[in-house]
Amino acid sequence: MSFQFSKEEAKIPLVIGVTGHRDLRVQDKLKLKEGIKSFLKRLQSQYPNTPFIILSPLAEGADTLVAQAALELKEGENIKLIVPLPFEKDKYENTFTDGSSHKKVFEDLLDVADDYFVNPIYKKFLSDNGQYDDYSQDKYYAMLGNYIAKNCHILLALWNGVDNQEVGGTAHVVKSKLYGNTSSETQSPPLTYENKSHTPLEEALDIHDTGIVYWLVTPRNKTALVLGEPFSIKCNYPSYRSHTDREVERLFNDTFKSIDNYNKQLIKLNRIDSNNSSREFLNILHNNGIIEAFKIEAITPSLQTLLHKYFGADNLATYYMKKRRSTLTILAILGILSLAFFSIYGNYSYKWALLSYTVLFTFSCAYYLRRKKSADNYSLDYRALAEGLRIQFFCRFIGLTKNLSDQYLRQRNELQWISYSIQSCNLDTQISKTPSFSISSLKMVLTFFITSQINYFEKKIEKHKKMRKKFNVAIILGFTIAAICVGIIILEEFSGLRFGFKINITHLNTVASVLIITSVGLKALFDKESYDPSTKAYQHMLVIYQEAYEHLSQLLDNINVLQQAINKKNNAETTEALIENLVQQQQAYEEKIQEFIFNLGVESLKENAWWAILHRDKKAEVVKG
Repeated sequence: MSFQFSKEEAKIPLVIGVTGHRDLRVQDKLKLKEGIKSFLKRLQSQYPNTPFIILSPLAEGADTLVAQAALELKEGENIKLIVPLPFEKDKYENTFTDGSSHKKVFEDLLDVADDYFVNPIYKKFLSDNGQYDDYSQDKYYAMLGNYIAKNCHILLALWNGVDNQEVGGTAHVVKSKLYGNTSSETQSPPLTYENKSHTPLEEALDIHDTGIVYWLVTPRNKTALVLGEPFSIKCNYPSYRSHTDREVERLFNDTFKSIDNYNKQLIKLNRIDSNNSSREFLNILHNNGIIEAFKIEAITPSLQTLLHKYFGADNLATYYMKKRRSTLTILAILGILSLAFFSIYGNYSYKWALLSYTVLFTFSCAYYLRRKKSADNYSLDYRALAEGLRIQFFCRFIGLTKNLSDQYLRQRNELQWISYSIQSCNLDTQISKTPSFSISSLKMVLTFFITSQINYFEKKIEKHKKMRKKFNVAIILGFTIAAICVGIIILEEFSGLRFGFKINITHLNTVASVLIITSVGLKALFDKESYDPSTKAYQHMLVIYQEAYEHLSQLLDNINVLQQAINKKNNAETTEALIENLVQQQQAYEEKIQEFIFNLGVESLKENAWWAILHRDKKAEVVKG
C-alpha cells in the first residue's frame, strides 16, 4: 500500500461564504466583478500561505458572479469552489428565472467545482418532516443561508444594504453571520428547527457563532434604494460583550493569521515525509491481522485528504514538542551552570562576578525569546488540532458529515483558530463522497479509535504515576542533600566542630544552592506539566471509553442479530412486512451508533480543549516560602 503525503493537501483553508441579490443590473456586473477580484486579491496578500474555499450555491446573480471571478483568479489549487445546494439539483434548476441560460452556466460551474452537495440541514429536515414542498422554498433557502453563514469564516455579501425582512434573503444571511441565528428577528422556522435538532440544551448559554461580513455595496433591479456608495466594500464585525470594536477586529485578524502561520510552518518543515508518524498512522489500517475490508480501499480519496491534514498537524506538533523539550533542557543547564559559576567565582573577582551576571542576563533573555516565539504554544496548539482532525476522520469514516468544531472551544480565545481549522478541513474533504455506514467501518472504529484510546489513557495514567514518583524522589533527594550541605557548613563555621578532612565552604555552598534551585525548578516544572490534573482527566476519559466500548459492542451484536434475521427473508414464514420492520430497526440502530460516536467525539474534544488551555496558560512558578 502506498500513501504519498502532500503538504498542499494538508494546508488549512479559509472559507469565504457568498450571499447576494439575484437581480443584478447588467451594467454593474463588470464593476462588481472587479470589486470581487480586488477583495480576493487583498485576502491573498494578507494570508499568502493559505488556500481559499468559495462557498457559493451558484444561484443567479451574485452567487454565480463571485464564483466566476474567483475561478478567473485561481492559481493552482489556491482557490476551490464548493457548492451547497438548497435542495435536490433538478428541483433547484427549475427555480432559475433565467431558464436554460443560467442552467447552462450553472452546469458548467458545477463541472469545475471541487464538490457540491445538498444542504445537510435540509436533508435532516426532510427525514423528520416528510417530502419536499414547493411552497416551503423560502424556508429551504433560509436553511441554506444559515448553513453558509455557519460554515464560512468570512461572508462576502453583494447587498444594497436594505433589510427587506425576507426569509432566506441576503439581509437574513448577513444578520445570521453578524448576530448569530438564535434571535427571532433573524431566524425563520427552519432555522429554529435546525437549532432544536442540533443544539443541546446546555449550549444555550454559549456565545453565538458569529463572524465577519464584507459588504460589497450592490445596486439591484428590484429597487433603486442603495444604502452606501455603490461598489465600495465595507467590513462589518460582530459586536461582542466586554470587547471593543478594535479588540474584535484584532481577534479575527489573529485567528486568520494563526491559520496562515500554521500553513507557513507546514511548508517550511522539511522533516514531513512518508517515513515518519504519517506512515505509522496509516499502517494501522491494514496491520495486526485486519481483514481485507479495512485496507486502503476502505479509505476514500476524501478521507485521505483528511488524513493529509491530520498528518501535517501531527508532525508539526511532534516537531515543536521536541524543540520545546530540547530548549527547556538547554536553558535549565545554562541556568544551573550560571548559578554555579557565580557562586564559585563571584567572591574572587569583580570581573568574574560581572561575567556571571552577563551569563545570567543572557539566560533570562533566551528564556524570554523562547516564550516570544511561542514554541510551547505551537506544540500544544498543533497537538490539539491533530487530535480534533483525527476524531473528525473517524466520524466521517462511519458516514457522519456533522462538524465537530461546533462543539469545540466555543468560547472566543486565542485557540479559536483551531475550531475554524477543523470546520474548514471537514468542508474541504468532499462531503458528497462521505462513505455510508457499514458494519466493517464500525468494527474499525471500535478497534482503532475506541480501543486505541483506552490503551492510550491507560498508558498515560501509568506514565504520569511513574513521573510523579520520580519527581518526588528527585525533589526530596535534592532538598535532603542540600540540607546536609547546609548542616555541614553551620557546624564548620559556627560550632567550631572540625572534620577529619578539608572542607571548601564555597564549593559546598554552591552545591547546596544548585540543589535547592534544581529542586524548586523541578517542582515548578511538575506543576507546569499539570501531571496531577491530567491524570484525573485521563482516568475520567478512560471510564468513558470503556463504557463506550461495551455499549457499542452491544449495539453491534444487536445489528448482527437483525442482519441474520433479514438474510432469512427467503424463508416462507418471513413476510415482507416483517423484513421491512427488521430493516427499519437496523437503520435505527445504525443512526443511534452514529449519534453515540459523535457524542463520544464531542466529549473527547472537550477534554482535548481543556488539556490545551490548561497547559497553554500554565506558567512555571517558583515555590514561595
